[in-house]
Amino acid sequence: MEQYLLDFIKSERNRFSIYDNNRFANSFSSIARYYKFLSITSSEYQKLVSEYSKAFFDFQKTTNKEPGIHTLSDKQIELNSTMNDLGTKVQLKIETYYQFAKILLDKIAFSIDLYFGFQQISHHKLTQNYKKTGKSRIENYCQIKGLKFDQKLLNKMIYLQNDISEFRDKKITHCPCPRIIYGVDIDGKMIITKIYPKDRDGETMKISKKLGELKKEIDEYIEEIINFIDKNNDKTNLFIKEI
Repeated sequence: MEQYLLDFIKSERNRFSIYDNNRFANSFSSIARYYKFLSITSSEYQKLVSEYSKAFFDFQKTTNKEPGIHTLSDKQIELNSTMNDLGTKVQLKIETYYQFAKILLDKIAFSIDLYFGFQQISHHKLTQNYKKTGKSRIENYCQIKGLKFDQKLLNKMIYLQNDISEFRDKKITHCPCPRIIYGVDIDGKMIITKIYPKDRDGETMKISKKLGELKKEIDEYIEEIINFIDKNNDKTNLFIKEI
């Protein structure tokens, strides 16, 4: 996907005058920049998850299955310390991925803005119901501008809004609950739960997606965005160079 995106930027920018050529390339290159950040983070994450899973199973092999109270051996204390350290690093990579993924979605929204002339709005605002019309802002805008737009693209946008932006905002960055605790399962998903849960808490546990699942959706979304631009490139707000 990274090369696909770079090839698109390289070919598309040459349609425009030198001023808009550079504006287009700079804006869309910011998408490629954050996609690269995600790729690096994902690669480091996969290595850490593998190490974490190994430490977990190594610890399991040392446990005494007999009934009764058992004191941790020096080996178990060492493995447990390793698991805690690796688990924290896995969480770091997951939270980093969500942060950069949300930035990436907004960079895409800003680049669409540049290309077609929106009003500098975020990914979230593109998916919002526009003035209670029953249509998302991007659907409404495409109708006004006469842009070809399909439901598949909107579905991708809403999915990513829910699974990346909302998760990042409500479960990571702006979660106000002081009783939240974090953990990691052996598959590399972050588990977010609460100590001393109460009936009024409602949902008391949330699990992040695997980064591979998020990457697949991001890749598909970028492909849909490029297709959207290709189908509507005659409606660009940028100045096309004279031949």
